[in-house]
Amino acid sequence: MHAMKNPVTMKNKSDMSAKRWCRYLVSVCYMAIGINLVTLIVVWYFFVYIKYDVDSVRYWIRYIILPSSGMLAVNILADFLVRSDRFSLIFKEYVALLLILFFCAFLCFVHTIVAVLFATFVVPVLVSTIFADVKLTRRIFILGQLLLIISGLRMHFVSVRPFGAWLGIVIVTASGLLTVSYFLAKVLIVYGQDNISNLSDVYHDKISLEEQLKLDPLTGLYNRKAYNEYLPQMMEECRLAAIPLSIAVLDIDDFKQVNDIYGHAAGDRVLLRLTGILKRNIPERIYTFRIGGEEFVLLFKDYSVADAVKICEEMLSMIRSASLPEVNYKEITFSCGVVGMGENQVDPVALFKAADEALYSAKNSGKNKIIALDTPI
Repeated sequence: MHAMKNPVTMKNKSDMSAKRWCRYLVSVCYMAIGINLVTLIVVWYFFVYIKYDVDSVRYWIRYIILPSSGMLAVNILADFLVRSDRFSLIFKEYVALLLILFFCAFLCFVHTIVAVLFATFVVPVLVSTIFADVKLTRRIFILGQLLLIISGLRMHFVSVRPFGAWLGIVIVTASGLLTVSYFLAKVLIVYGQDNISNLSDVYHDKISLEEQLKLDPLTGLYNRKAYNEYLPQMMEECRLAAIPLSIAVLDIDDFKQVNDIYGHAAGDRVLLRLTGILKRNIPERIYTFRIGGEEFVLLFKDYSVADAVKICEEMLSMIRSASLPEVNYKEITFSCGVVGMGENQVDPVALFKAADEALYSAKNSGKNKIIALDTPI
């Protein structure tokens, strides 16, 4: 039987999570711009309040208007790129991390008097662990180191303040923190990947066990438990898609006599021969179940009753021609009932009951035949 479930894979879930994180990081940068703006305005009010000799026009232009406008423009661009469907996920991840890196560099470039801002370059490296990509983290780390050095050189050559040797100490310290953050990020990524791998193994083991529980141990076909699960699901799918669904219930004729005369091992051989025919000759979108000792169910998705009957007749011909020494070359046959689902049919029990009644009509009228109800149930 072909798998009917189409679950969202773990990779798809991971991709969806990464997309959400990209949008979240862009939103955080919006908040950071707002916080930075409010903080600078409060500082300006503080300068005015203590009557500090500050050029208000220059302060607003250099520290508030231009930086905030520039960062907001970059953030809006990044927001557009992250939300667009035209770009790959890895591109969006780089955009989100480069946005944070740009924000940190922008602060260091604008506020040259605050050398401690060098340490903010640690943030993008640690944030990159969200995406669990060591290569991406390494590149962000290298860019962070370059921007840190450029910011330091700018402070040394452009700032009017005499930083002296203190600036070199700050740069070396910040570079060391950045390096430590990179190795820490690598450890977190590897640890996270190991955990994901373990969870994936557990998940697949669980799925495999669930599938095994749906299999008949002798024939390898799906069992009654699987049938009870899949029939309502398939009925709903076919009803919504407006495609036919036919069901066939078949029963091996005189199977009790086979067991009584030739033994249960011979009976198992008969079941396996029929199973082999079902497995080898069943087209796509036909699902087979063993729901009892010698009773089988076939679900024909997108097949009319006439098509289902034709396929069952071919299988009946094959099982008749099977030559089994275990049963002294006795001809093996089965009886079968076939019905189709009506447009408004929603009751799986009623559908099975109709097919089962058709089966017993075949049994009572001489066996070795197929009876179909032309009118959908």
